[in-house]
Amino acid sequence: MTQIASLRSKVLESLDRGKKLCYFVRDAAPQREQRNELRLIKDEVPKAKELVLTNNEDIANELLALELMLEAQAQELEMWLALKDSRAADAWENLISAQDAARSAVRAHRLGEMLERSQERLHVMEKILFPPQLFFSIGAIVRESTCSICDSPYGECDHIKGRAYAGKICSRIISKAEVREVSIVDDPANKRCRVLEITEGGIARDYLTWAPIQKSVDQDPGNDGAGA
Repeated sequence: MTQIASLRSKVLESLDRGKKLCYFVRDAAPQREQRNELRLIKDEVPKAKELVLTNNEDIANELLALELMLEAQAQELEMWLALKDSRAADAWENLISAQDAARSAVRAHRLGEMLERSQERLHVMEKILFPPQLFFSIGAIVRESTCSICDSPYGECDHIKGRAYAGKICSRIISKAEVREVSIVDDPANKRCRVLEITEGGIARDYLTWAPIQKSVDQDPGNDGAGA
């Protein structure tokens, strides 16, 4: 397991260096370098995971946590870079990806619990860097779904959505569902499903930046309201 220990040390050392760069005022050049380093190290994880999948689930889950920890920091750095480039929508996507990766790392393995404070920090950043958002929430009845780990009908196996098994996060793959309603909510399960624009006083605006949206002549301006 020398290779695993070496990779673990490399990941933790890189993440520790990266913490110093996770601020808006840090120069973009070292932020890009750190992001690239994280991506390169992340590419090493699947190979290491292949060595232990068949005989050590705990280490496979630890490697998954390391992979997710790398992704969380890389996405945060991407967020800062996007904000500097005035790419607010990209920055939002990066933040949500960082939150998702950090949350999954904590669930995957006890090593990932190192990111519990980062989870809180990412949540605070959502509140202070971005204006309050409106989200769409879909209410549906799931008719058919399978487990991503074993391909059995979800609920008929012992795997639980969100938990790690042999280096993979279990998810419920929905193949058939009946949509009953679509609602606008403040706290959704999916923060990517958000209101993109709103019309106020006859002016269409980007709901994230509040910048006016130039409509082409063949587009129907519609009525005041929100759009996805």
